[in-house]
Parts: sequence; C-alpha cells; structure tokens
Amino acid sequence: GVKWAAAAGGGGSLTFIETNVADDDATLGVTGVDANYDSYMLEISDIVPASNDVDLYLRMGDSGGIDSGASNYTYYLLHLNPGYTTNDHLSSTGATRILIANNTNYGGVGNAAGEGACAQLFMTLPGDATMRPQIYGHSAHVNGSGSSVGHVVWGNRQAHIAVTQFEIHFNTGNIKTGRMTLHGVKHS
Repeated sequence: GVKWAAAAGGGGSLTFIETNVADDDATLGVTGVDANYDSYMLEISDIVPASNDVDLYLRMGDSGGIDSGASNYTYYLLHLNPGYTTNDHLSSTGATRILIANNTNYGGVGNAAGEGACAQLFMTLPGDATMRPQIYGHSAHVNGSGSSVGHVVWGNRQAHIAVTQFEIHFNTGNIKTGRMTLHGVKHS
C-alpha cells in the first residue's frame, strides 16, 4: 500500500479493499468496512448519470443492508463555484441520505460529454466504532450547462451502526458509468 509520513515521525498505509464499476445501475456500492482499519477513504470517480442535472447521494449500511430510513442522516454541503461571488450551502438534520453533489442554484450533475461527478470522502473510525459514523471530504461536478462546481461535504448517521458498506445513487435515473473504490488506512 501507499505510505504516508507524519510530521511527528509516525506514518500510515493506504490499502486497496474494493472497487466497483457502474454499468447503468440504480446504485453503486462497496463493502469491506470492518475493524481491520483505523479509517477509510472512499473515491468516487467519473460518475455520469443517465438523467441530466441530478443530485448525487451517499448512504451507509451494516450487515443488515443499506440504511435508508427516514431522518437517519445529517449533512452539510458547502458549494464552491468560480462563477459566483458568494458561496452557499444546503444542510439537513433529518434526511434519508447524505447529499454529496446537487443541483440547487448551480445545476446538478450533467450527463453530456465531459460532465459528471467525483468525490474523495473519509470515515475516520473503524467499522466497529461506537461513535456515530461520520463522513467528510470534498466533491466536484460538472453540471448540465458545462460549469464546474466544488463542494465541501460532511454527514453522519444520527445513531450508531457498525458500518460495513457504502452506496451512492442519484435522486432520479441510473448511474450510467463511473467507479467507486474503497481503501483502508492503518496508522503506525
């Protein structure tokens, strides 16, 4: 795996766990979250929707499946757009999923040539942690008008579960193409 050196002399290693490739699927997910790693990195690459101008969401799951219950998630999504002089955000304290790219004000994830979404998200606790699962990181998308939008993402499940998996989906339509990859991080 990839090694990182920490300023205080420690380090960590990044280990590939799983990748999954979309082929016109309603959802795209990865499994493999467990107690073996201290934290996890989720890469969402080149995700293109079948429908134009759509929202991209993330859900977590445990051994019983993906959690899609009403009001189970909290999220905060800060928009960063070079075409605007101010940035804004969307948030919820009672959602069925975590918003990671959206269409309010800036246009959603586009599906024409050169458009799509990507993200790098982290869960800095093991799958068997007793704390509520937290996700944070950044995402970006090119909207249906060809404009780029960046996001700072934070979300959590409002009650503890032993996370074993992640899933992404759009608010409407399938995931035409793209890849989702999970890495584990061990600290030494």
